[in-house]
Amino acid sequence: MNNTSGLYHFGSFRDPSGFIFKENKNIYRKINPSYLGVYKLLKEKNVFNLLQKKGWLIYHKEITTDEYNFVIEPEYIPFVSYPYEWSFEQLKDAALLTLKIQYELLKHNFVLKDASAFNIQFWGCKPIFIDTTSFEIYQDGQPWAAYKQFCEHFLASLLLMKYTDVKISQLWLSNIDGIPLPLASKLLPLSTYWGSLSAMHIHAHARSTKKNEKFTGTFFSASLSKNKLLKLIEHVYDGIASLTVKTSSHWSNYYQSCTYSETTLIEKLNFLKNHISIQSEGFLIDIGCNEGYFSKSLSDKNIYTIAFDSDHDVINSMYVDLKKQQTNILPLIVDITNPTPSIGWKNVERQSFLARIGNNNITLALALIHHLRIFNNIPLADIVHFLASISQQLIVEFVPKDDIQAQKLLKHKQDVYDDYTVDNFEALIREVFQIYDKKRLNQTKRIIYNLIRK
Repeated sequence: MNNTSGLYHFGSFRDPSGFIFKENKNIYRKINPSYLGVYKLLKEKNVFNLLQKKGWLIYHKEITTDEYNFVIEPEYIPFVSYPYEWSFEQLKDAALLTLKIQYELLKHNFVLKDASAFNIQFWGCKPIFIDTTSFEIYQDGQPWAAYKQFCEHFLASLLLMKYTDVKISQLWLSNIDGIPLPLASKLLPLSTYWGSLSAMHIHAHARSTKKNEKFTGTFFSASLSKNKLLKLIEHVYDGIASLTVKTSSHWSNYYQSCTYSETTLIEKLNFLKNHISIQSEGFLIDIGCNEGYFSKSLSDKNIYTIAFDSDHDVINSMYVDLKKQQTNILPLIVDITNPTPSIGWKNVERQSFLARIGNNNITLALALIHHLRIFNNIPLADIVHFLASISQQLIVEFVPKDDIQAQKLLKHKQDVYDDYTVDNFEALIREVFQIYDKKRLNQTKRIIYNLIRK
């Protein structure tokens, strides 16, 4: 295999031990000669196997083993997500997994040399560590070099989400290297100076960082013993494990409180089940999924599902509900009217959400169009063409203006939405889709469509 013929991952420049590249739709990791000795020692000491059996580390196989062209192929992760798309409980579980790996490594005289949140991915609702070259040999008495990065990537975000606002995780979009500790210290309330987790690992750490702008490691003594380091990790782990956030969303229990009757809800679900079939490429995309009623109900279709909503609390609730199951559903916080942009070096280091989902999906846009048109003022033609750009198949619900939910949106607005009619909607969708089926939902004037892109 000639690794230079593959598509180099733009974020790989951060890793001196190797790089990621793509070739023939497969993902590979090239291991540089400078890291090969550590890799072989990890393999010899059975560390990879140990972490993989625990379900903490992604499996890989060796493709080429020449010293100057050593390539492994990691197990395929269906969808790459980022920490600013995770709910509080997702970020918390990612942090705890990182600490569990660090703790286990120390017992075998290895250590995490970095603690980036981007090293964690979710396979459905299961977090897994994906960076096989993040491990280094531990020297007795050395501090944990990745400690500061762990605090910036995980602890600062979690404490800010708990004590200020869950939406503060969006600070990631302007701080790709994590939330700076001095900034986190300023934003946290005064009461956090009396909590050991925040006082020691954020406030004191931030002061130490400001005193030495070249500071990159830990403010703990360089002579910290292994036992003390293990105790430190236990302390941080227990502190993070105890963190919770209160969640109360306007959209919680939406389907129990909205105008749908149980009969109509079942009718809608049956329409979906009758028209969705497994396809070879793409995902099942559930836009504005709320707590995931339809995504969960369609899980037996065995299609990897990206269920997203702009509301943190419903996604957090959905994740907590699903994470103990073997599920093919990945819940994410994404606002479809302002989806995650590309960020980082040359704006390609971390891809946009739309680039990652592609254009061959089965898309659910249920009880969505009236929000986009009336609440967000997006022209109906733009909505239709956008949905066509991401969907091979689209199941969409049209909610007319005289529906009670649309009337709520119009209550304090002037009705200037002359384009928002069934006839115009159907004319627009015929430009880019074929209408394979449509059904008026009983006891409502809503119409649900099954569309296939032309």
